[in-house]
Amino acid sequence: MKTSTAKTQEPRPAVKGALSKGTWPGFPNLADVVVLPGESTEEFNNLLAACMEEFDPRTVCETSMVERMVVSRWRQRRTWGFMTFAYSRPESEATDQAAQAGYAKAIDDLHRAEDTYGRLYASARRQLAAFRQMR
Repeated sequence: MKTSTAKTQEPRPAVKGALSKGTWPGFPNLADVVVLPGESTEEFNNLLAACMEEFDPRTVCETSMVERMVVSRWRQRRTWGFMTFAYSRPESEATDQAAQAGYAKAIDDLHRAEDTYGRLYASARRQLAAFRQMR
């Protein structure tokens, strides 16, 4: 399915409507599959809308990259929240050696997740730039 006219590279009206709403027929709203209970759907949708406006995707592929960037940033922010919680609890609360080892592993896992989401964001941004060069 062709998503734009050859001369202008402007999205067709149906695609443009879906791009502006951040949804596609038959697919769930992105917030419904990303935002966890206790997190703000409104904040997520505000982040999505701001990034859609800033990066102005014109094709399905470009929209997918912006969505990947938003999801990566959202999950990285979630990880930061977990890290804040973890660091606010003294390691000395762990009553035995196994609990202290589990605490240390959890901190390491959070740092790895933080790095992973940062790399996913950067990768999606590079791919978005590559798609735009192909226009």
